[in-house]
Amino acid sequence: LQYFTTNGGGSYGWFGTDAALADGEAAVYGVVQGGGVADATVTATVSKNGQAVGGGPVYVPPVATRASNYLGRSYWGSDGYFQGDIAEVILYDRALSPDEQALVHAYLAEKYELDVE
Repeated sequence: LQYFTTNGGGSYGWFGTDAALADGEAAVYGVVQGGGVADATVTATVSKNGQAVGGGPVYVPPVATRASNYLGRSYWGSDGYFQGDIAEVILYDRALSPDEQALVHAYLAEKYELDVE
């Protein structure tokens, strides 16, 4: 997986995760990114089924309309496309506590009848 954001000047901060996708596997993925002023560098962490699989520095993007926003696709054309299903995307305006994250994880697993850890 890759996670990245851009700043107001078009530069991007990004990181890749450990191998976190597996064929035929249902999983709940989460991202927690620190807040701050636009263009500041903060840390983001990607998790799979509640366990961190990667993290690194990214930008706090400015509030703006963007022509290109992707889920399941890389900005680098040679990387190809995500070949699975994305059932739901939930955005929060703050980092959730570990207990709240566990509740969301349980909610999604139950709602979509996922066999996840």
